Amino acid sequence: MSLARRRIAQANIPGLEGYNGKKAKKWLLYLDANNLYGWAMSQYLLTGGFKWLSTKPLDASHPLVQKILTIKEKSNRGCCLEVKLSIPKKLHPKFRDYPMCPERKNVPYDWYSSKQKEWAGKQYSDTEKLILTLHDKDHYIIHYRNLQQCIKEGYVLEKVYRILGFEQSPWLELYIAMNTQQHAKAKNAFKKDFWKLINNSVFGKTMEDVRKRVNIDLVRQIGEEHRLRRLISDLAF
Repeated sequence: MSLARRRIAQANIPGLEGYNGKKAKKWLLYLDANNLYGWAMSQYLLTGGFKWLSTKPLDASHPLVQKILTIKEKSNRGCCLEVKLSIPKKLHPKFRDYPMCPERKNVPYDWYSSKQKEWAGKQYSDTEKLILTLHDKDHYIIHYRNLQQCIKEGYVLEKVYRILGFEQSPWLELYIAMNTQQHAKAKNAFKKDFWKLINNSVFGKTMEDVRKRVNIDLVRQIGEEHRLRRLISDLAF
C-alpha cells in the first residue's frame, strides 16, 4: 500500500479563480517518494538468530513489551509481534483516507457502497484482497518498527500474544546504494532502467512465497527403481 488520494480535490486560495472567502483556505499538495524499494532494502533486515521471546499473552504495560517499544531502528536485534490493536474513534477522520496496518481479507458484499454495488452487479466475487480498514486488529503480525509508528500515530496496543526475536543488519545497503548511484549516473534510458530494475527484482525476490513451491522429479518406470527408492525415502518427500 503506497498511494493515498481522493478522486476530487478543490483548492481554495486567495487570488485563485473561484476563491470563496467564506470557506477555509485549502491548498493542494502532491507528494511522491522516490526509490521506495531501495530505501526499504537499505534498512536493518533480519539475518537469523530466531528466538521466541514470549509465547504467552502479555499486557501492553509488561516490561518486555515496553522494552520492545524503545528498540532503535538500527539495533542489532529486532522482533515481530502478534498483537491486538484498536483505533480510537476520534482518530477515524485522521486515518479515513489512509489507515495503517493493511491485511488480507475477503470483502463482504455489504461493505460495498451503493455505487460499488451498482458497478459490481452480478460480477461480485468474494475473494481475498489486500485492504486498509479502520477496524481493530486482532492476532495481527507486525514488525516492531511498524508497531512503534502505529502507537506514535495514536493506535492503542491492547495485548501482545507472541514475540519472535531475530538478529538484523543492513546487509543489502551497500549493494542497493551502488545500484542507485549507477542509476543516477546513467546517460541513456536503457542504463537508467537497467539499474532501477536490478533493485526492483531483488525486492521482488524478498516477497516470494516459497512455501507454495513444489519440486517435481520425473522417474522412468523401468531402469530407475533405485532412484525412485532414494527419492521416496527422502524426509522431504
